[in-house]
Amino acid sequence: MASIRNFIELLDSKGQILRVNRPVNGQEAAAIVWELNERRGPAVWFKSVDGSRIPMVANLFGEFSRMVLALGLPEDATPRMIRDYYAKTLRHREKWLKPVMVGTGPCKEVILKGDEIDLMKFPIIKWAPFDGGPYITLNGTISKDQQLGRNMGMYRVHVVNKNTTGIMALSMQDIGIHLARARARGERYLEVAVVIGMSPSQYCASTTKMGAVTDDEYDLSGALAGQPDKVVRCESIDVDVPAEAEIVIEGRLYHDEPLQEGPYGEWMGYYEESMVTPTFHVTCVTHRKDPLYVTGSMGHQYGEGEVFRYLPIQSNLYNVLRKSVIGFRDCLLPIQGRGYKAVVQIQKRYPGWAKQAIYATLSAGYGCSSVNWVTVVDEDIDIFNADEVFFAEATRVDPELDVIVFPGQGVYPLSPAARKRYEAKDLGHAQGFTEFAWCSKIGIDATRKMEDEMRRATPDRVLPDLETLNLVRSKWEEYTK
Repeated sequence: MASIRNFIELLDSKGQILRVNRPVNGQEAAAIVWELNERRGPAVWFKSVDGSRIPMVANLFGEFSRMVLALGLPEDATPRMIRDYYAKTLRHREKWLKPVMVGTGPCKEVILKGDEIDLMKFPIIKWAPFDGGPYITLNGTISKDQQLGRNMGMYRVHVVNKNTTGIMALSMQDIGIHLARARARGERYLEVAVVIGMSPSQYCASTTKMGAVTDDEYDLSGALAGQPDKVVRCESIDVDVPAEAEIVIEGRLYHDEPLQEGPYGEWMGYYEESMVTPTFHVTCVTHRKDPLYVTGSMGHQYGEGEVFRYLPIQSNLYNVLRKSVIGFRDCLLPIQGRGYKAVVQIQKRYPGWAKQAIYATLSAGYGCSSVNWVTVVDEDIDIFNADEVFFAEATRVDPELDVIVFPGQGVYPLSPAARKRYEAKDLGHAQGFTEFAWCSKIGIDATRKMEDEMRRATPDRVLPDLETLNLVRSKWEEYTK
C-alpha cells in the first residue's frame, strides 16, 4: 500500500472510519480515541481539533483486524498468523526491496522555512491530563549515519513551541547511536526528520527492532508492501523521507542542549516521569497541500502504541528464540503485559530444560533490555489463552524450586516496575540524559516436572478423549438444535 491515504480509503470503504464533523478540543479528541480503544472500535477522522484547519486521523491501527488489512493478509487472519507472516518476512532478507529515490513527491507540495514554520498549526494534542505538553505520537523519526546508513524509528516527540521539540534518543536505540557518533566526530547535532502520515508498511518497519544497526527499515517496508518505497531528499537536511508522507518536520537534534521534557502517559499504561532528552530545532516543514495529521493514543492496552509494539517485537523475539532455545515451540508477549512479560513454550525432553529457556530468553536483546518476567510452559499449554498459562503457573510451580530471581541490572528506562532511573554520564552522546532504569528479573518454570528432577512428577491433566472432543466440536450445531 503506497500511502496512508490508500489505507484510509480502504478502511472507509469497509465502514471502519468514524467521522466527527463538529469541532472538538484536544481533551475531547483524546477521550474519544480512548473510548474507541476501549470498545475495540473503528478509526476516527476529526474535522477540527483545537481550532486547527488540518484534519486529525487516529486509531487507524488500533485493532488487529486493521493490521491484517494493512499488511494485505486474509481478513480472517489471527494475531498469531500475523506474527508468523511478519517473522517470516524478517527472516527472508533476500526478498527485501531497496527504496527508489525520486525527485519530488506529494510531501513537498508545501515548503515552509524560517518564520513560516509553526508546529502549532497542526492538531498536536496533550493526550493525558498530566502530560508535560503536546506530543507527536505516531511518527517515523529518520536519521542517517555516514557509515551505518539510515534509521527509521518511532520515538516520542514533545512539542515545546512552534519550532522546538524534544526527541527521546537513548543510547540503546539506533538514533542514540547515530547521535553519539555525531558527537564523536565533533558535530554538535544530528540531522533528523520527523515524518507524520507514512504508509502502513513504513509504520510497521519503524517499530521493528532490526537485526543489525546497519539494516535499513525502508528495505523491510518494501518487502511488507510488495513494492519498493519511494523516497525523496529533504529540503534543509541530508535525510531521505517517504515521498507519499503527509507531513515532514526537518531539523537538527543537539546533543549539547539537554531538554527537560515530560511527564508523559506512555504505551505501558503509566505516566513516565520527566526525562532529559536532546533538543530538536526545526529547520523546515513540508507537507501535502491538504495534509492529514495522523496520530494515535499510547496509554491504552488496545491503542496503537501497544498494537504496533505487539507485532514487530513479537516477531523479533520469536525469530531469536527459535534459534537460541532448544526445544522451542512458540513464544508470546501477552498484550496485557505491555511487553514486560514473556511466555515461552517448549518441548521438554530432559530435566532442567525450562531453566535453560529462561536464561536464553533473558539473554536475548529484547529480553535483556525490557522483559521482567518469563514463564516457560509445556506444549499442552496454549500460550495464547491466558487461562491456560495461569493454570500452569498455579499448578506446576513450587516457588522455592521453580522461581529464579535475577539481580538488578540496567534496563530500558521506561520500565514502570524499575526501582530507579538514572541519567547516564559515561555513554555515547549522554551528557546527563535519562538513559537507563535498574530492575531485577524473574523466571518461572511452569512446565510439568519429572522424577529425574528429584521431584514428584506432575500428575496427568484431566481432559476428555481429545479425538471425541474434536468430533463433538465439529458437530456442535447438531448437538444444540
